[in-house]
Amino acid sequence: TWAINATNQGVINNGTVDEVNFVNFNTLTGGTLVDNFTLTLMDNITGLISGGASDDTLTLNTANQSVVI
Repeated sequence: TWAINATNQGVINNGTVDEVNFVNFNTLTGGTLVDNFTLTLMDNITGLISGGASDDTLTLNTANQSVVI
């Protein structure tokens, strides 16, 4: 799971206690397995999000605001 918590930064969590924080990445590329990307309207990636070779999920958490994808 990729959780975007500020512009071009966030945390990657694979379900274990190990998390990887990232900062200043404007392009995110998932792996060969299922990837989940979670953003809110206040958090963004200025480049691209590519899920990779599997079925992936992009979740936008909003506060009753319009979302354009």
